[in-house]
Amino acid sequence: SNVREKLQVKFEDFLVDTNGTLRMITDYLNIASFRVDRLPKIMTTSEPLLYRWRKRKSTLLSMAEDTRVGDIMERLYYSLDPGAWI
Repeated sequence: SNVREKLQVKFEDFLVDTNGTLRMITDYLNIASFRVDRLPKIMTTSEPLLYRWRKRKSTLLSMAEDTRVGDIMERLYYSLDPGAWI
């Protein structure tokens, strides 16, 4: 059978390198690549920014300490170390 590895894409990938992430997706899907000038804002309360999570740092840190949340973070390949968060 023709089984491919899954493509793991996080929202943070778009923040770090929007067009590189789009290129990775279009290459994976074997479709024509394209570029965007900026991410569209859909159902957002503020501009997507690096380190935006710091506004809610104490809430997010306490949530990450919950083993259920920590397990989900690990399954989604998110570090439990806030020093690694962007």
